[in-house]
Amino acid sequence: MFKVIFWDIDNTLLDFDEAEVAALNKGFEEFGLGEFTDEMLKEYTKINKRRWQMLERGEMAKQEVVEGRFREFFEMYKLPTERAVAFNNRFQVLLGETVCFFDDAYNIVSDLKGKIDNLVSNVKGDKQKLGKIAKFKNGLNYDKSSAGEEISIVGVADFKDNKSPIWNEVERVIINGKLDDAYLLHKNDLITVRSNGSQELVGRFMYINQEPKEKTSFSGFSIRVRPDCKIVKSEFLYYLLSSADIRKQLTTGSNGSNIKSLNQTLLSNVEISIPSIKQQMEMLAELSVIENNIVEARKIIETAEERKKEIIEKELT
Repeated sequence: MFKVIFWDIDNTLLDFDEAEVAALNKGFEEFGLGEFTDEMLKEYTKINKRRWQMLERGEMAKQEVVEGRFREFFEMYKLPTERAVAFNNRFQVLLGETVCFFDDAYNIVSDLKGKIDNLVSNVKGDKQKLGKIAKFKNGLNYDKSSAGEEISIVGVADFKDNKSPIWNEVERVIINGKLDDAYLLHKNDLITVRSNGSQELVGRFMYINQEPKEKTSFSGFSIRVRPDCKIVKSEFLYYLLSSADIRKQLTTGSNGSNIKSLNQTLLSNVEISIPSIKQQMEMLAELSVIENNIVEARKIIETAEERKKEIIEKELT
């Protein structure tokens, strides 16, 4: 069982070495210093590493590390040492601007998702049809001409790759009249995309992870799934229904053609294996660790430039 996964951001998702080489090459080009060769890279790396080690031992000041490395390097290759400080300043800027992903950065996220899929695809338990353990409700229809109560509504745009809605981004809309309680979303509900212009989103699920702070419904392009939590934990059901096997059941017809929209009958007939509540809770603990690491990895990728600057902070402080 996974207890924790540690991310070494530098040289795990982001290739710091490649970024450093790119910054050095660009600096040489901008300063008109000629070609930055592989031999030069080896010598610079030795000088840089030795000086950082001296800093760690308290034998050298930070300023002398970052500026002195280029003075020493420039002197070795008979380059103008009076430009070393300016070159270092520009190098630090270029390093902060350069974002280099390892070729398999996105594969790391994909592999973690694969671990989740493997776990839930191999679940053993009582076979149940979804219609026996959950109730369904089609979403609310409204348009721009509606004139009535203002509510929050979870729409197709909220799904993306999200496990749960990003609540501060959920849209506020005006509906006709007042919202019928039958259309309210509550904690532990699931919602799935019924139909949409994008085939990719059909059959995707989201888990309502908290009680909405305001009256919140779900759009007409979706279906609410309200499970019997005495039989299956809602979050566990989310993982089951999000597995590749179940998604294939929901989106592929008997003749192999793509199903462009879901309905309650299709959902009702989905067969899943339900282990004991105790087993569900144990699996959720494991799934939660992997899910948290997927979320963190995506944040790193999406904010790569900021993270790159964090990685090279030691250069600037």
